[in-house]
Amino acid sequence: MDNKDKLLIEFEPEVLADIFAAAHLCEVEISGLAKVERHGRKFRVYDSALIFNQSCSLARTEPDIEALNLYFNNIAAAGDADKIKEMESQTLWWHSHVWFEVVFSGTDLRTMKKLLSGFDPWWLALVVNKRNESCLALIERNGGFMKYEEAPIKLCPKVTEKEFNQLIESRRDTIQHLINQRVLILKLKDENKK
Repeated sequence: MDNKDKLLIEFEPEVLADIFAAAHLCEVEISGLAKVERHGRKFRVYDSALIFNQSCSLARTEPDIEALNLYFNNIAAAGDADKIKEMESQTLWWHSHVWFEVVFSGTDLRTMKKLLSGFDPWWLALVVNKRNESCLALIERNGGFMKYEEAPIKLCPKVTEKEFNQLIESRRDTIQHLINQRVLILKLKDENKK
């Protein structure tokens, strides 16, 4: 494979800062979406991280499917072509594993297969933790199967570690407000009832 075919996934620093801020601030797992632009094997993750209504625990994060569908249906029903295009670009699924290692679990792989069962032929998937570790992958439909390819995170524009940590800190209040509004934290006894 030559360099032009190399998988490249670049994040605007603000988006990645939002994702890590959410992972740092939420005491349990949390998930969301982000916008992606694709040109061949080059991807750009941009704008901001989206956090939807969800029920989460130390071992699971589940977006509220009704709330998510209502959000997308309202955009589609409004008929605003720009907003519809923007909605269609939300093809990065991210989530945290709190303090656990950043490998995609069996539950994560099932979620990836569900993402590919819709109209989208590909998604990016990202898992992060409170230790600032991450695992990023491109998933694509491949016949009746899922093709999976990991890639490192690149920031564009590049920032220093200090600048990135300052960016995370600057997003704390905004992200904490979203977590307080949209994340229902399940305790172990609540999770066992599901």
